[in-house]
Amino acid sequence: MQIKDPKLWTPDTPYLYTIVISSLVAGKKVDEYSADLGIRTFEVKGHQFLLNNQPIFLKGFGKHEDFYINGKELNPAVIKRDYANMKWIHANCFRTSHYPYDEEWYQEADREGFLIIDEVPAVGMMHWDNGDFIANGAHPIKSFFDGENTAVLKQRHLDAIHDMIKRDHNHPSVIAWSLFNEAETTTDTAEKYFKDIFSYARTLDEEKRPVTGTLVLNSLPKADRVHDMCDFICLNRYYGWYIKGGEDFPDAEVL
Repeated sequence: MQIKDPKLWTPDTPYLYTIVISSLVAGKKVDEYSADLGIRTFEVKGHQFLLNNQPIFLKGFGKHEDFYINGKELNPAVIKRDYANMKWIHANCFRTSHYPYDEEWYQEADREGFLIIDEVPAVGMMHWDNGDFIANGAHPIKSFFDGENTAVLKQRHLDAIHDMIKRDHNHPSVIAWSLFNEAETTTDTAEKYFKDIFSYARTLDEEKRPVTGTLVLNSLPKADRVHDMCDFICLNRYYGWYIKGGEDFPDAEVL
């Protein structure tokens, strides 16, 4: 399909086309499906994000879709409120930490002009006890990915990536895929595991959106083995929150 002089989708002008697909039997329409689609490009080039070949600065959150009154139950009023609040503080982007949201969030993002980093539910894949945690970038005593259930875990991880990309790839609001959040990334085993994860994800999206993963506090540059697989890097940092709070807050400001 070719569209002459297309109106491009941007956060300022989130123009949507409606495509209608009809199923005919003997010339008679028996079913019909419609969807709103936006036309835009997105890529990482050098040190810049480019939307429709123009630099764009991402400002926003790693947020959640739940609401303190009704939990994760879908509430259209909450969706509208969240987007209004984010616009009020001039945000234009969020990461779906740490799972794909309900589809209505993406549909509203398409209409409102928000950019989404879509994240698969692969969270905290590391040993969290003191003996195995990756303290200061050191190697854990035992890799999380050396377990007897790693093969089952990987298959479920791949399945979740498949489902996320196949469901959400038509949304112009979705600009990237995040393939994990806070995993162990410093061992040979972890490197091998994530090579398969990243390679598979890149085969699924015909648009070839950038892929990334969200690195935990102690996956430091010299020890980390996965960041080179990412098209751009997401970092979770908790200075002044979980650590370096109170009297240590001046140190947190430096970090």
